[in-house]
Amino acid sequence: MKVGQKHKWKYTTGKWNETKIAPRTWKFTYNQTKTRLGHKAPQKSGMPIKSKLIWNINAKQYAIKTSPNTYKLVMRGIKTQNAYSTPKTKKMVYTHSKRKSK
Repeated sequence: MKVGQKHKWKYTTGKWNETKIAPRTWKFTYNQTKTRLGHKAPQKSGMPIKSKLIWNINAKQYAIKTSPNTYKLVMRGIKTQNAYSTPKTKKMVYTHSKRKSK
């Protein structure tokens, strides 16, 4: 995908688990399936099926308490690909700055 192009994704109900590890610090995991929204991916584009990707995410999460047990969340940030594997490579290939943008 060329730099400047956009994707839109739909996230169904995911699971966010967090543990407080310091007075203002939380460790979290988020498990989710995301689905391309709008148009479908062009045939034979992107990574092969069953490829795995590792991303670093640097984000801000904004939370507004809307009831005693409910928050509206917005997250904004940057994600950078660190590594990938394909069914052929089987092991992780660390990208750093080796991969060029198409």
